[in-house]
Amino acid sequence: MKIIFHRLAERELTDAFWYYEDRSDGLGSSFLDHVQRSARLLLSFPRSAPLVRQVGDVSIRKRALPKFPYDLFFTFDEDSLFILAVAHQKRRPYYWIERVRDL
Repeated sequence: MKIIFHRLAERELTDAFWYYEDRSDGLGSSFLDHVQRSARLLLSFPRSAPLVRQVGDVSIRKRALPKFPYDLFFTFDEDSLFILAVAHQKRRPYYWIERVRDL
């Protein structure tokens, strides 16, 4: 199984990295490390994350990042884990829902 980030999720990841890195040297790297560890865990146990939304036949799940106020919203099939959003928990909910159409 491989991890695929939606292009806008990649931008969110990069923006969050630089936000934290500007606050404290190394904090951005810590954020990326938490994202990577969470994504690797999801590769092995994707159903461990709660189902939060059904869009047609696509089940969307959420994994909260430890120590950072961000969630990974994703879906998966037998070959890939698709990260739809790296979303701040205080951002408007489901702003990223249209990204499901890009799958």
